[in-house]
Amino acid sequence: MSKHSIENTKQALEAIFALLFVMIPKFHDGVQVQDFVELAAKISSDEELKAKLLAAYNDIELVPKEVGDLQIAEIVELVSLVIQKVPALLEALRK
Repeated sequence: MSKHSIENTKQALEAIFALLFVMIPKFHDGVQVQDFVELAAKISSDEELKAKLLAAYNDIELVPKEVGDLQIAEIVELVSLVIQKVPALLEALRK
């Protein structure tokens, strides 16, 4: 049995994907300084995105312990979370 839950790892993955979905459209035509200004503005104005990023950031130091203690069922759960995001990620990349 795992000594640690994987909630912080899941939180971190959700935050990474949330950030990717904001960044991809902005960086699709190349990376410009203005993209970072708009990204910062989006994070500042989007309370849901800000909450996801802040929650993941606040507990990020717990992720290595969780990952180091993964059990097969937890690996499957994390892979499933990532797989669920792939179609939307591919769609964002195609635009």
